[in-house]
Amino acid sequence: MSQKSLTAEALKGTVFLGSWGTLSQVIGIVNSFIVLYLLTIYEYGLYVLVLAIIGFASSILFESMDQLVATDIMIERGKGELSKAKKIFQEYFITKIILGFIAFAVLFFGAEMIASQYGYNSISLFIKLGAFLVLFRGLDNFLRINFKVNKKFFQMGSFTFLKELIKIVILLTIVFYFDPGIAKIIFTMVVANFLTIIFIFFYNRKDLMCWFSGFKIDLKNLELWKIIKAHGKWNIFAGVVSKIQKNIKPWLIKFFISTEAVAIYNFGKNLYTHLDGLIPIKKVVNQLLPEIIKDRSRLKRAFIYGSKYSTIILVLTYLAGLILMPIFVYIAFPKYWASIPIFMILSVVPLSFGGVNRFANSILFSLRQQKILAYFPVLKIFLVIILNSLLLPIFGIYGMAFEFIISNFLVGLIIYFSTIKKLGLKWHAFTGMFKFTQFDLEIIKNILTKSKNKLSNISNKL
Repeated sequence: MSQKSLTAEALKGTVFLGSWGTLSQVIGIVNSFIVLYLLTIYEYGLYVLVLAIIGFASSILFESMDQLVATDIMIERGKGELSKAKKIFQEYFITKIILGFIAFAVLFFGAEMIASQYGYNSISLFIKLGAFLVLFRGLDNFLRINFKVNKKFFQMGSFTFLKELIKIVILLTIVFYFDPGIAKIIFTMVVANFLTIIFIFFYNRKDLMCWFSGFKIDLKNLELWKIIKAHGKWNIFAGVVSKIQKNIKPWLIKFFISTEAVAIYNFGKNLYTHLDGLIPIKKVVNQLLPEIIKDRSRLKRAFIYGSKYSTIILVLTYLAGLILMPIFVYIAFPKYWASIPIFMILSVVPLSFGGVNRFANSILFSLRQQKILAYFPVLKIFLVIILNSLLLPIFGIYGMAFEFIISNFLVGLIIYFSTIKKLGLKWHAFTGMFKFTQFDLEIIKNILTKSKNKLSNISNKL
């Protein structure tokens, strides 16, 4: 794949996922509105804390391995080692099933003990329902590996939309026919995940039959274990630590401020997350970089130009968000107006160094620098605890937003310098982003030509 076609493919994939992401985010925002309508601020804060407990348990699923496994499968298949690629796929399936049932058992059978430890005896039912959510989530993530391996960007986005659509149907049913509550909302998430898994399975059954043909697990020669020993162990470690630092945040707010403050901060963070979901740059790039991983000169160009266009997309999206989100919240969620400053503070990251950070991270991942990447979540969890302990008592919930900027800047700086070192670039390589070259012109012409051909094909069919 040429550099121009790689860039065009990345932009095309971003458009596919972004288009479905837009639809999913719209439905997701409606779902959020319904949840916020059904729950009081205190109940919503409690709901977020329960999801954090479920998040702690889901760390055992090793979700950070999903992309690594998909990348290794693509590499082996690219080398013509299809049988080896199938072995990795099959072994990962068994691993996911075992880990999913372990997480399920911990939550379901230990719900009362966990609830009492956290000081909320009433949430044991919510935790038991969450056990099913973890089980189905693990299976859902595994099935989506087939999308990543085969670059099925359309399906990758459409099934996320389907899940959100199922949620809204059930939530609207609750609004009109049942008494609301946290248990019913978590039950909605469980059902949506389960039905999405069924649809994914039947829609991709031919692909799955191919991957599982000749199914055999050789315990003495596990390909997955080789991957874990080589570079996967660092990926697993980083993923678990990252999960912990993400899910510890609501409990830090609860400890320093209140349950209601958890709701306010989470709403502002969700505005940021929903907007971020419209631009799935990292997901797309992770599927494309393995194809040029051995050509360092192309990787260097991919880093400069990929960072440039990622930054442009992020800046345009978040500038629009800074204008539209406050209007939206003022009209639809006035009681959460205090979340707007949180959203604005968080938006500093994508408006400045977010594009470079994402592309650099993807390159390190594709170069299998999992040992380097494993240090970043450790640094982040250290910064999360230290900075929030200092900033939350002074600035309240806005302190956690300031911590987000500081943590991402420091980690992003290390990621950037680690990437340019691996690629053999100078420290000021990022300045290439601010130059318009002949290569930029060729990329734009390539995209316009493909878009014109697509439109011509559509008009001819009409």
